Parts: sequence; structure tokens; C-alpha cells
Amino acid sequence: SPGKAPCPALLVLIIGWQQSTAHVREPHVESATDEAMVIPPTVPAVAAATAVVATEPPIPSPTSTPTGVPSPTATAIPPTVFRASVRQTGNVREIPRTIASEVRTTATAGQSVELRRRVPDGSWFLVVTPGGVQGWMSETLLAVDEAVRGQVPVDETDWNTVAPVPTIAPSPTAPAPTRQVAETNPPATAAGPLVVRSIRAIKSSTAVYVVGVAENTTDRPLGDINLSVGLYTPDGSLAGQESTNISGFDIAPAHGQFPFFVLIDVPAPGWTVPRAEMSGTPVNLSVGGMRRYLDLTGEASSSQSGIIGYDVSGKIVNTGNRPAKYVSFVVIAYDKAGTLLDLHHSMITSVDVIPAGASVAFKENMLHLNQRPARLVVLAQGVDETTIP
Repeated sequence: SPGKAPCPALLVLIIGWQQSTAHVREPHVESATDEAMVIPPTVPAVAAATAVVATEPPIPSPTSTPTGVPSPTATAIPPTVFRASVRQTGNVREIPRTIASEVRTTATAGQSVELRRRVPDGSWFLVVTPGGVQGWMSETLLAVDEAVRGQVPVDETDWNTVAPVPTIAPSPTAPAPTRQVAETNPPATAAGPLVVRSIRAIKSSTAVYVVGVAENTTDRPLGDINLSVGLYTPDGSLAGQESTNISGFDIAPAHGQFPFFVLIDVPAPGWTVPRAEMSGTPVNLSVGGMRRYLDLTGEASSSQSGIIGYDVSGKIVNTGNRPAKYVSFVVIAYDKAGTLLDLHHSMITSVDVIPAGASVAFKENMLHLNQRPARLVVLAQGVDETTIP
């Protein structure tokens, strides 16, 4: 009450209460008042509630997609890829037939190719080679699993009515507009074991292909042949180059001929002259594993084709004493002056093996020939079947 001193016990209680209160407020260094305990007005009250109250996750509506979960259509199903192995080295052609069908490349036995389509009877397959070249291969050259064969999509095109790419037949009075021929009998290349005797570049509507014949001037067969073919402009600039020989030959017989065939895609314009350089290494055909077989000869005759170019018919003869397998052959056409006109390469597919002393007939179309050749030369190489593992 006023005028009286406070009771000592009461003072002790008040002081203790103040000390206890001050101890609780020490962490709020920004203020010693109770305002530090007030939630700032910029923070909504509902936010404080959701920070401490666990709520059930919202149930998405049937038409909504939960955040972070991909749509079922976002993952594309990869297309099925069908594959087959090449049973026998052979040609990859522009269209599924051997007559009037340009060879795009050669697939080697043992390679794996992708199967894109097949003709209805399954006799030809559209393939993609390991090098990325797409074309048609005969079913006889492929080892196609029966479970895969029926799943390859069918191509319903009537290929008997489809003309090859060079569809303009040469006029008897004017050269075909899609053909460009250059330097058929160039000077011999620099001295060496392989000398280029003839070369010819022919421009089709899709590419330039260069054919030629070299001669092995040594007493030994040559293998590991390195080939480089270029197209040059009049000022000597290189317009295009290729080194892959798709003639199917890899041995130049002693004092024999070695044909070459390369495709050059989209060279620079203005080229006029093709040139070839090559080298080889002496090889012993009687030593080693799978051996090349050269005891093969051939002959052929020509006739005007009912479609385009000229048909050539002939036979390959095994003149040796071993069975020949994987037989490749080349038909070389010359005019009366001995100028190279064209070169066609193919494989014997009607039989797997040509026995010793036997012969096998063939018929091919040389679609780029615009005149009847005066002379045909047939060269052939194979593998000694007895050396195949």
C-alpha cells in the first residue's frame, strides 16, 4: 500500500520472475519487446498453417497429368530392326533383278546387313550394308532366319515395270545426255608393278562410275592392292576421289589383268579426266588359310537388249583341279579400236560351287553400253573350296 516498504519476500518473487522472463527473450536479439513474437504481416496465416500441418496430396483429375510424370505417349517404341548375314559375297543392286539393274556395291560373305523390305515371294531383300549403302540383294546370297523372313515388310512394287535409273536410251545419231565419258586410253602411270592400261569415267543420273583395267607386269600374283581413283578438272584440281574397288577382284594374276570399278558420288563440277594409281604386294596363293583360286576362264557374246544396253551371255570354266566357290567375274567390252567401252561385274549365283573341269552359264545386262562391242573379255576369280573352314 502507499507509504509502506515492500515486503522482502514479495521483492524476491518479483525479481525472480523478471529474471526468468528476460532469460526467455534473449534469443530475440532484434527486439526486447513482445513484438518479436508476432508473425509478420507479409506472411499469410495460411502459410504458417501449411508449414506445420501435414495434408493429403491432391488427387489428380482423370484428365490431368501429374507433375513430373511423363505422358504414356512420350516414350516412342523403337522400330524393329531385322538382320541377316551375307552367306555369299555378292552384288547390292539398284532394283530387285539382275537385268538392267545397276550394281551399287558388293556385300562380303560374313557381313551383317539390315533387312528393310522384301518382294512378295521373298526372292529379293532390300538391305543396308555396314557401309550405309542401300540396295537389293538376292535371297540366295543371304542367310535369313525363317522366324525373321515372315516379319520383314513386303514391298508390293511391280519391279518388272520399273525402269532403271538411266532411262534414256542412246540415240543412234547423238550421245545420251546423261553420259559423260572421259579419257579411255590414258598414258601409262608411273613405272610400277601395276600399270593402268585403260580407264573410263561414265556419268549417270546418280553418280560417276569409273571403270578400268590394269596389268600386273611381274612374275608374281599381287594382293593387298591399294587403289585410288580421282576425277580432275582441266587445271589439275581434284573434283572427286574414291578408293573402294567393287569389281569383286582382289588378286592381280602374274602378267594378268586386274579390273577395277569405283563409284564417286557427287563430284565437283567441271571434271574432265579420270586417273588411277595403284600398288600391290606379292602373295603366295598356295600358303595360308582360305586361298584365292585363279584357274578360271570365261567367254561371252552380246546381243541387243530389249530393255536398255546390251545383254551378254557366256560361261565360266574351271580349268583347274580344285572346286571353286564364291566365283566373281567381270565382262570387259571393247570397240574395234581396242578402246574400253564398259565393264560389268557380277557373281555366279546359280550354283554354290563350280567343280574342277566344269562350266557354268551366265547372262547379264550391260545397261551403259550404247554400241555393240567388237570384243568381250571375261575374267573370273574364286576361292578354293577345300580351304574354306
